[in-house]
Amino acid sequence: MTRFSLIALLVLTAAPAAMAAPADYPLTIDNCGHELTFTARPENVVSIGQATTEILYASGQADRMAGTALWFNAVLPEFADEND
Repeated sequence: MTRFSLIALLVLTAAPAAMAAPADYPLTIDNCGHELTFTARPENVVSIGQATTEILYASGQADRMAGTALWFNAVLPEFADEND
């Protein structure tokens, strides 16, 4: 197994556990050297890209969706009612 393959395997197996953890607030995220602090869970979200929007729908956040952009395909049938 190459070094790259090993690193990729480790990242892919660890990522779901890290992403599944609930957020505690205040939450500070380092984004390219700029710290962003959220004092509470956002009340509204805007997504850019179909995949992100469908992830928000799938995680039960449709009621918080304020807007979306960049749809390249029809919305998945299970989320068709979310846009109404």
